[in-house]
Amino acid sequence: MKMNHIIITNLLSLTLLVGCGPKGGAQPEPDHEGHSDHAEEAGGANEAHADKHQEGGEEAEGGHEGHNEETEGGVFVPEKGIAINDETRAAFGLEIGDVTAEPVAATTSLTAQVYRDASEESADTGGERSGRAYATATLDPKLANELTEGEEVAFRTSAAGDSDASVTGKVWKIDDTQVPVTGMAEVLVEIPDADGRFPIGTFLTGEAALQSDGLGAARIPRSAVLDTAAGPFAYVKDGDFLKRTPIKIGASNGEFVEVTEGLYEGDEIAVTAVQALYITELRATKGGGHSH
Repeated sequence: MKMNHIIITNLLSLTLLVGCGPKGGAQPEPDHEGHSDHAEEAGGANEAHADKHQEGGEEAEGGHEGHNEETEGGVFVPEKGIAINDETRAAFGLEIGDVTAEPVAATTSLTAQVYRDASEESADTGGERSGRAYATATLDPKLANELTEGEEVAFRTSAAGDSDASVTGKVWKIDDTQVPVTGMAEVLVEIPDADGRFPIGTFLTGEAALQSDGLGAARIPRSAVLDTAAGPFAYVKDGDFLKRTPIKIGASNGEFVEVTEGLYEGDEIAVTAVQALYITELRATKGGGHSH
């Protein structure tokens, strides 16, 4: 009996020893420390790559500083203007001319309406004569004061039965009595009309010469003037660039303009395509972007 008890005790001890061992055999502990080192190395590499990418982006962005804006037909360089190159000349038909110092034969436009036709008999009081039409126009008093009674006025009109009538009349009277009321002077013109082409109510548009002081001034073609909301400008040649320059205008006519400030005799300017040059500049400076 005692022997059996010892055997049973030994068997139980062996069973307990087997149960306390790892199931399925001993398993190696995972090397977490090595895996962590590898992750840190990979993360460092990624951070270095990200930093390098960021530096490259900053370099690319910084590379745009001082970049000249290229637009269709020309290149605009800040503080210098539009580059004069073969592309600009070809795209715009650009022509460069000299500023001269000559008096400008200034004129003013007159839009007149016939108030008395040529069929009426001569008036005893007003002095109008038969065979002549009489028309009235209003004009700024300053301009009216520069007209001379008796000077010629070249008129054009689309009168009834005359698709392109033209006639030379003359300034007959200048009346400034209504200036305090209307702010305008009245200019009366006399027009020879033996054929009765201009009945009452006909409108005529003409050009009259203004008095000139005969002094020479900076004179440029009218085509060289850029009119903007900020005032008139001209594109002045400065080395290899055309720079937009503010100017002040004096006397003018259909062909030439007197410049009282901003230009000097001998300056070189763009005499054509000033509007196209301005659009090029606006595209470059007002968000037009690159056009590579």
